[in-house]
Amino acid sequence: MHNSTKYTVDIAIWITLGAVLLYVAGWSYAYH
Repeated sequence: MHNSTKYTVDIAIWITLGAVLLYVAGWSYAYH
């Protein structure tokens, strides 16, 4: 159960990082 929780948290972190990177990349592309 503990490993499952950690796995879920890791995925959430990666999804958040990916979303931020896509947002920054899109913003830079639109306004550069």
